[in-house]
Order: sequence, then C-alpha cells, then structure tokens
Amino acid sequence: MVFRPEVGESIILNRKRYRFTKHPAVFGIDIPYGQEGRQGIVYQLQNDQTGEKIALKVFKNRYREEKHKLEFLNTLSKMAGFQVGSRYIVTKSEHAEVIEISEDLVNAIVMPWIHGPTWADILQEQRLLEKQDCFKLMKAFLKILKKMEDEQLAHNDLSSSNILIPYLTEEQMIDQYIIELVDIEQMYGPKIERPSLLPAGSAGYAPIYLQKGVWQKEADRFSGAILLSEILAWCDEDIRKQKWADASYFKAEEMQTSCERYNLLLHSLQTNWGTRVTSLLQQAWESNRFEECPSFTEWHEVLSDLEEVIEHDKETNQQVSNSVFLSKCLEIARLFEEKGMPQAALYEYTAISSLEHVTKALKEELKTLIELLQEQPHQDNKKSILQCYLELATQLELENHTSMACFVYKRIMQFPNLDQALVSEIQQIIKELESKEENGSEQLAASLHETVPNSILQNRKKKNNQVDYDIDDEILNAKPSNQPLTLATYEQETEPSSFVKWWRKNKRNIIIVGSTFLVIGGGGFAYYLYSTNTKYQAYMENGRKAYASSNYKVAEENVVKALTVKEKEEAYLQLATIYIAEGKNKIAIDYLTKLVKDREIDETNKEMLYLLASANLRIKNYKEAVPYYEKVINEKGQDIGAYESDAMRDLAVSLMKIGEFEKAEDTIVKMKTETTKEKATVSYLKGQLCEVTGQLDKAEKFLKEAIQLDQKKTTYYIELSNLYVLWNKTNLIDSSKKEKNYQEAIQYLDSAITKNKQDVELLNQLGTVYYEFGQFYETRDAGKGGEVYKQALHVYNELLNLGIRDSNVLVNLGILHDKTGQGTEADRYFAEALAKNDEDPHVNFIYGMFKIKQKQYEDASRFLKKTVQANENEAEVKAAQEKLAELKSNGWIQ
Repeated sequence: MVFRPEVGESIILNRKRYRFTKHPAVFGIDIPYGQEGRQGIVYQLQNDQTGEKIALKVFKNRYREEKHKLEFLNTLSKMAGFQVGSRYIVTKSEHAEVIEISEDLVNAIVMPWIHGPTWADILQEQRLLEKQDCFKLMKAFLKILKKMEDEQLAHNDLSSSNILIPYLTEEQMIDQYIIELVDIEQMYGPKIERPSLLPAGSAGYAPIYLQKGVWQKEADRFSGAILLSEILAWCDEDIRKQKWADASYFKAEEMQTSCERYNLLLHSLQTNWGTRVTSLLQQAWESNRFEECPSFTEWHEVLSDLEEVIEHDKETNQQVSNSVFLSKCLEIARLFEEKGMPQAALYEYTAISSLEHVTKALKEELKTLIELLQEQPHQDNKKSILQCYLELATQLELENHTSMACFVYKRIMQFPNLDQALVSEIQQIIKELESKEENGSEQLAASLHETVPNSILQNRKKKNNQVDYDIDDEILNAKPSNQPLTLATYEQETEPSSFVKWWRKNKRNIIIVGSTFLVIGGGGFAYYLYSTNTKYQAYMENGRKAYASSNYKVAEENVVKALTVKEKEEAYLQLATIYIAEGKNKIAIDYLTKLVKDREIDETNKEMLYLLASANLRIKNYKEAVPYYEKVINEKGQDIGAYESDAMRDLAVSLMKIGEFEKAEDTIVKMKTETTKEKATVSYLKGQLCEVTGQLDKAEKFLKEAIQLDQKKTTYYIELSNLYVLWNKTNLIDSSKKEKNYQEAIQYLDSAITKNKQDVELLNQLGTVYYEFGQFYETRDAGKGGEVYKQALHVYNELLNLGIRDSNVLVNLGILHDKTGQGTEADRYFAEALAKNDEDPHVNFIYGMFKIKQKQYEDASRFLKKTVQANENEAEVKAAQEKLAELKSNGWIQ
C-alpha cells in the first residue's frame, strides 16, 4: 500500500510514539509536513511527551534498496554540519509493525529534524541578508567543505536544496551548527563502496563536463565555488533580482558561459569582497575537470581578506553612527537657539565639543558658536537649562517626533545630580516612548499626562501659539509625521541668534562630520526643507504622470526616488498601486503587510485595505480578498467615495467565486444605480451571478443590458462572448443555437473593435472565439472550419502587427497554422514561444503534442516530460503521462 500519512497519525519508532505534524505553510487543508527531494520525501514527526522533532525519510522505489553506510554516517555526525548523520534504519526485523502499514517504509531513515530554511528558500523568497550575515554563512559553509576535503570526503550533490541554515530560524537551535548539510546518503569516502545510483549534479550547480554521476574526492569543488559565491554576493540587491529560478542563481544552459549573470556575479564579488575571491570563482568557471577547480584550502586562504572587508565596514558604520549622534546633538542645540534659549544651546554645544569623536574642524566651528553665545546675557543656572531640555522633549513628543523626543530625554539622563524622582519619571517616559515607536500607539501622549501628574513634567502640554516647523528626517533619524513639528513662539522680537550671526559671516562654509553632511541653522535649514519638498513633489508628479500613461517602470522609479527623499503614506500607497498595475500582486501584498506591521501605515487605512483586497483578487485569493473588501465598505472612518463602487463590485465578484451567492446578491442590491455607468455595472454583476448559478438565458439578458448602458466598457463584451462559448459547451441548446451564439459573440466583439481597433484584449478574445467556432465546425463541416480558423489567424496577425508577441499569442498562432495545414509555420511559432521560456509547462505540452503529429517522438518526449515535471496543470500532466506511456509501449522512445 502506498504510504500517505495523515496529520496527527501516530507511528512508533524505536519504542517511541510520534505524530505527523501539519505543514505550516498550507492553509485551509491539513497535509503532513513533508519536503520532497530527489530521493524521496522527508516528513516531520513530533513526540507527544517530549516535544522532540525528528525526520523520517521515505525513499522512492529506485533508491529503497541502496545500502546505507550507517557506521560511516554516524561517525560523520560528530563533525560540524552533519547532524543528520546521526540516524537509524527502519528494518523489518526492528520495525515489523511499522512496515505492515506500508512497504514504502522499508529502509526508511530516522534522523534529527533540522530547523531553518534551505538556501533554495532564501533564493525563492529573495530574502535580504546583511553583508555580515552573508560572510558568517559563507565562513561556516567553507569550514564544513574544508573539513570534508581534509578527510578526503565529498557530498557529491551540493545544491541550494541540500544546505539548511539553522542560523536563520526563529526556533531555538540545539546541537545544530550555523549550516547543516542534508541528503548525505551518497557521499564519497575513500573506503566507501560506490553506490549503484549516483547523482548527475543539480541544475545551476553542475559543470558542463559532468555528464553522468561523479565519484571522487574533488566532486564538490565546482558546486561549492558557485554556492560560496552566491552566499557572499547575496547582500547585493542586483544579484537577488537577477537570480534565474527558485532553486538556483544560474540557469542550467548558462553554466560556464560568459552570460550576463556570471559577469554580474563577478562584478559584485569584486566590488564587495575584492580580487582574490573573484579569481577563485573564475578559476572554477573556466575549469574542464573537477581537479582544475580551486581547493577549499585555497578558498580558506582568502578568509583573511574578507574579514578585513567586514572590519572596515564595521569601522565605517561606527563613524556613521557617531555622525548620526553628533547630528542629533547639533540639532538639539539649534532648536534651543530657535526657541530663544541660548543658555541651553550653549550647554549643548559645550557638551558636544567635549566628545571624543568630534573632528578638529567641527571643534573650531563649535568654538565660534560658543563664543558668540557667551556674549549674550542669560541666566547660568542648571535648573533653567534642565527646564529647557524638558520643554523641548515634551514639545517633540507631543508633535509625534518620538525618536527625537526619546533622544532628548536620554540626554537629560546624562545631567549630573538629577533628583531621583525625576530620574524615575524620565525612565518611565523613555520606556513608553520606545514602546510607542514599536507599537505605533497614537494615544501615548495623552496617557503620559495621566501617569505623571503634579510634577516638573506637567508642562508636557500642547501650546496654543504654534508655528509650522519640520525636522530634517535624515538628521533626526526619525519616522516622518503627517503633521509638521510645532514649537512655542514668543510675541516679542528677539535678537538674531548666534547661529544667524555666524551664518552671515560664514555662509559659504560647510561643516562635515565623518560622512554626514550637516547644514545647521535657519537659512540653510529652510533651504533644505524647500529643496526636499520640491524634490519629493517633482518625483511624485512624474510618477503619477507615468502611471497614468501606463509607463509603470518609470512610475515605480520616480515613486521610489520620492520615498528616498521623504517617507510618506501617499507614496507608499502609490508604489503598491504601481506594483498591482504591473502584475506584481504578491509583492504588493507583502509590501503592504510589512508597512502595516512596521506601523508605517495604519491597519485601518481604507485605501491600503482596498489595495490588499485588489491584489488578492487578481491572484484569485478570493477568500483573502473578501474580508478586506468588507472592512473597506462596512467600517466607519476614512471616506472611500472614490472607489466605493469598485470595492462593492469586486466584493460581489469575490463572493461569487467562493460560492457565497446570497451574499453576492445582497452586495449587488446595495450598490448605487444613480448614473448610467452604475446601472451598467449592476447589470453586468447580475449577469455574472446568473452565469455562475446556471441561469444562462438571464445572464445573456443582463450582459446585453450592460453593453447597451455603457458601450465603451471592454469587459462587458468579453464577458458576453465568454458566456456564449460556455453555453455552447453544454447540452442545453441545439447546434443551430450554438452556431447563432458564436456568430453573435463575433458580432458584438467586432462592433467593440470598430470603436478601438488597437484594443489588444478585444482582439485576443475575438481570436479565441473564432478558434472555438472552428472547433465547433471541425466535426460538422471541415470547409467552414478551415475558413473560421483563417479568420482567427487574421486576428492574431493583427496582434503581431501591434507588436504583441508574447507566449500565448505565439502558441495560438502555432495551433492555428497547424489547423490550417501549415506545419512548418506552426513549428516556427512554437519554437519562438519556447525560446521565451523553455520551462513553461503549457508551451512544452502543446509543442510536445504537435511533435507527436510530426512523428518526431524524441522531441515530443523531451517536451512532455517537462510538463510532467512541472506538475502545474492536472489535465495536461495526465494527458502528457498517457502520451509518454503510449510512445514507450509502441517502442518509439526508450
């Protein structure tokens, strides 16, 4: 019996009871947590009493009888990175009851469960890793490889799927190294018997000279070089964007060629890590056999260079950190001057000048500022200065500049001889502010007034007289606020600040602290604000214009630039809108979810909820879309007038898709019908609802009504033609009605295209209807069928003339040329479609079936196998399997 465990099903192994756990990434259905590999499936099991998790590896039939090198692997488990070497085998003598469940469990392996993602998971998610983390992972992986090399061992099939990374898991690691290797059953060792089945390398990691299984101590040198280089370069965004597939950076056909990805990887390594490591990758890439690849001892020798890079980066980061600290201190002093508190400004400037990491140039500038301030009369008493700091911190806090307020409170804590009660209060405030930064609480200021009554901090109240003020986000290192910072003003005119005097004398001078550019003071600060806002608005305007003209790439570039100038909610939402327009719906969902999690956007923002709903709708996650639409429509708050009708329309569609027909009808009934367009939308939705509930004649009536009300809406024509095609595939009507339906569908689409002859969507649909009409005639009247196919060809040629040459158009052209007896032309279009993506399972299926007709069976076999391997479309996979079996039984393929 085939082994198909259920979630929660128990099994006794080595006298301990375990249960199969639920897959954490699958929702809505209970399937066991299993990871399929080349040799078999690894299931996760958990002991009910101890919570211990183990792995059960159930081998595929062809690997089940392989001899397992238990003694060798158990010895190996003492080496770092080989915890899965600690294992035992499920044998008939020891586990007879288990094997009674299924013969598939014979020779299954029980070993520790390794927590953490595989390197393939990191590639798939394009997960960002910091440079220091990349180095740490590379160093740990290299340590394993070098130890293996020293012991004359080789993994024999290194790939992204065989490297697990406990270091990157949230689970607590017990006895697990930073990196662990799995699938070690066919490892090479000098005294190990050669297995009967050897891996022939993994795509993206095998050299072109590996034609069959490898069995030698140098077997890991090429794949190891690729993986070490990938890990090091993963901190580079360009590398993450350019990776080929979910399981490798390189495409199999690119290996050892001078392709774009290889040159990009070389450039990244050279830029980020230096020449020596780049040379090692080049040596491996240009090799003709494994022995010519650099040894892992050679890789180990460059670690000192890489450590120097990391150390240099640390020093640079420390300089930047010092510069940010100085920037904040200087900003505090400048704010004091702005508020007319020269004594506090003098205190802060003096404190800054005594810091160790202040440059000589800055000390000279500070000296000038201090001298100017000392010339002004002021009260020199510490209580007055302390009061200034408290007032500034309170004001910053009330205006939601949480980060800077927190910084000022921490500066207060550095005052000498503070009253203990005040220290306790400020510590509590800092704690609450830090919590506010994490949780995004908007009510914190009010709660602080209640928790700290009748104290020196009672002046944490909003002033009545306020002026607009903004703080340089880069200087403050704080999250931007929708409201400008406001500070108290004074009725009397004050003498120009010492800074203004200094600025007039030295306005051409620039203060540079480390790598941070600082312009301090009224004039420079005002210019900064003007410049920042102007840049932000210009980028946003350019982005909106590009979006309106469907130039999404340019739109995205401009909005991203706007966000680098100023992080504002409208820019976040605009970027998400662009992602959705580009078809990057999953990216949009992840982006918005992260913004909400990071408190950059409020979780109740209706525009954000609408975008999340729309993105889920577009990728057919209708269940996920519904609650978002419902929140947009039903919850009080932000007005959604601009997109209320769209939200209700899409909610109705989503409810239909998940079978909630009554709720869909209720939603449609509640929609507005004040304008002609609104009436058309309601008719269209009623038509859709009738269609999915099998009332096809009523659906026809409502869709025609929608077209009559709004003759410019492409969607209505397409939906009506789809209805006719669907209706004709049923047995509800006779052939004459079906013929009339096709003719009417074509007539409606033709009338729509007359108004816009370059509408790609309408042309695509017309081509599809002609093809279906040809299929209808094919068994009834071959002559008419041929003529209709020619009409379809004419439509698709119109698409080519418009520059539309995607895979779908090319495949359809191939099919139609085949239908009209133009086999050579058909082959040309199929080949062009395949060249665009040779892994596309649908293209491979269609091309494979065509090759069978052409009696080119080996080619057909190759294409159909790719369809089966992809395992995406169940019907196509089943048909491909049947054809492959037929080809083999007839002796046409091996």
